[in-house]
Amino acid sequence: MFVKKIVNQKLRRISPKELLKYAKNYQINLTEPQAEKIATIFHQQPNLDVYDVQQRSKLLKTISERVGPSTAAQLEQLFVKLTSSS
Repeated sequence: MFVKKIVNQKLRRISPKELLKYAKNYQINLTEPQAEKIATIFHQQPNLDVYDVQQRSKLLKTISERVGPSTAAQLEQLFVKLTSSS
């Protein structure tokens, strides 16, 4: 439970620069403008919970619409890795 809270809290406050760093670590192709859009989307979700499948699906749909389906698919794979390990 504690790890989940920290992960969700981090995503709600992540900066585009941090997001780019994580994307690089996980081999996700992300440009600076995409990172800015995604960070803004995360910041607009005060109750963000990537462990909740329905919320994650809604979040990824928004990312797909605003940033692109390829990026959303890559983030989905990352979320699945993160949420299944904790």
